[in-house]
Amino acid sequence: MENPHGEMYHYLTENRSQRQTYRTAWTFNIVLALVMLGLGGVIVRQWIANRATIQQPDALIVLALVGLLYFIVRAIIAAASGYVTSSDIAISSEGVRVFLRERSPRLIPWDSFAPGTITTVKPLTLFRAPREGDAAYAIAIDGLDLPFRLTGLSYGQGWKSIFVVTSDHELHTRLLDQLKPHADQANHV
Repeated sequence: MENPHGEMYHYLTENRSQRQTYRTAWTFNIVLALVMLGLGGVIVRQWIANRATIQQPDALIVLALVGLLYFIVRAIIAAASGYVTSSDIAISSEGVRVFLRERSPRLIPWDSFAPGTITTVKPLTLFRAPREGDAAYAIAIDGLDLPFRLTGLSYGQGWKSIFVVTSDHELHTRLLDQLKPHADQANHV
C-alpha cells in the first residue's frame, strides 16, 4: 500500500522505540519547564507585591530566578529542536511533509523554500554517541511556527524557521537530492 503523504524518509530506522522514548522525555521536560516557569511567575508576583525596595537577600532571589529562567528556556529550545530533528519527512508533488507527530504532518509547499535554503550545520547527535560521517543540513523555510524557529536557534541559524535532514534519516542523500532543485529555484527568484 502506497503512503498517501508521498515518499517517506524515516528518522533512526534501526531504533524507532528509542526515538519514541526520547520524544516522551522531551514532552515531559517541556511540561515541567512550563510548570516551573508558572511557579516562578507566581513567586515574582508575590515578591513584588510584598517588597517596596530590593535588599541584599532579594537580589539573590532575583539572581536565582534569572538562572532558573535561563535553564527553562534552554530546556524548551533543546526539546523543540529534538522533536524537529527526529521528525520523519515525506516528499510529494505538493511539497515536504514534516511529521512532528505521527498523525498530523506539517505540509511545507515547495514555494515556501527561502533563499539560501540548504545549509550544512554541525550535527546534534540525539540518540547515540557521535560517529564519523555524521552530517546535518538545515533547510530554511518561510513562515513555519515556533518549534521550527527554536530549532533554528539550536542549530546556529538565528530566528530562521528550519527543518533538519541528518545522516540518521534513511537515504538522506537521496532526500537532499530531491530538495536541492527546489532550494535552487528559491535562490534564483
